[in-house]
Amino acid sequence: MRRFRKYRKPNYSRTTKLILIAVLVLLTAVLGYIIMLEVRQIKLERAGQLSAQQTAQPVQTQQEGETDADAAAQEAEQAQAAQQRAEEARAARIEEGKKYSFYQKLAHGCDVNMLVMGDSVISGEGASGDDTTWIAQLKAYVEDKYLSGGDYTGTMSVTNLAAEGSTVVKGYFTAMELDDGVDYDLAVLCFARDDADKDYGVYFEALVRAIHYRYPDCAVISVLEATEGGHTNKMMSMETVCKYYDIPVADTFAAHYALGEKDFFTAFSDSIHPNDKGQTIYFETIRDIINENVENDTGKMADTAALSGEAARFDRLTYVSAADFTRDGTEFSLSQEFTGMLILDCTYPIVKENARLVADDILYNLPKDAPFDGPRGNYLLIASKEMVITDKMGITFTDDTLAAGFSGVYLCSSAPEEASAS
Repeated sequence: MRRFRKYRKPNYSRTTKLILIAVLVLLTAVLGYIIMLEVRQIKLERAGQLSAQQTAQPVQTQQEGETDADAAAQEAEQAQAAQQRAEEARAARIEEGKKYSFYQKLAHGCDVNMLVMGDSVISGEGASGDDTTWIAQLKAYVEDKYLSGGDYTGTMSVTNLAAEGSTVVKGYFTAMELDDGVDYDLAVLCFARDDADKDYGVYFEALVRAIHYRYPDCAVISVLEATEGGHTNKMMSMETVCKYYDIPVADTFAAHYALGEKDFFTAFSDSIHPNDKGQTIYFETIRDIINENVENDTGKMADTAALSGEAARFDRLTYVSAADFTRDGTEFSLSQEFTGMLILDCTYPIVKENARLVADDILYNLPKDAPFDGPRGNYLLIASKEMVITDKMGITFTDDTLAAGFSGVYLCSSAPEEASAS
């Protein structure tokens, strides 16, 4: 068996021990220094990374902001360009549309303006709401069928002047004096309920000619009111004028009559004004006329001599205000050369006994006819249909109150070199 020797502790000298201790302290110091350097390096690296992150974040935020701003500017640019293209397209269509009739404008997708004139029957009264009137239905239909679906969306603007108590003669004066800056493409006319039989055809023709004079490219559709009960004297005189001028007639009575005797009045709200069912009948009747004329490429209304010489007297209209007269008490005088029809305009229902009229020292007796409503809310009386003034005219009222209610006169005359067909 092997035997181990007993360990003996070295017996170093004092000097050797000091040297060993010194070496050990030095190694410990070197190791501590190395550790310190490593820790410092780690701290520096960590500080550098944090600084880099802090520096990079504002740059990134700035870049993102610049990107958003660029995108917004680009979107605004594109929107502005799109709007400019739309405006240019609209302007081009308006310019192009000048050579077209109302029906041709629809065929080419051009904007159109519609004027509605008549009594309360055609005004939309009786409908349950604005969106159920024949006007709203027609506007929606026209814009959907003819003015949308392409690179341009057009509109049909509507001016509705129909109102309770409106007569065809009042419609004539309104058309001649209308000054709203709109160039109308279609006029829908519907009168009769508040009109007298006498001279209805004359005044209706005067209205048609007034519209053609004011708006030469305007098409006209005349409506035969269902409440007229069919082809009355007024309606037959209207149809005669329409046939002469090649104006289509929207016969709403026929559409109501087709409902049968039992259901005829189911399309009325009060036996006069069309309810929603009746509004749809008016819409569909006018719609069918429009579609037919678009399909037939119907052109503009031609310049035509008057059917009636009486109607031709209304071709030109001038208004002279009372302020343009020289007043002396109850007498108004005016120096004027004129040949044609003279109509008094007063704030009250003037009658024969209220005044006397003198022109070139010739007395003109006022007629016994009843006055009619004028466009200014006044009353009109035809003083003479064949007035001739070469020097001066005077109007004398019977008292100051009547004189104070004098507003002026209308002077109506035929167009130069106007001839009638009658």
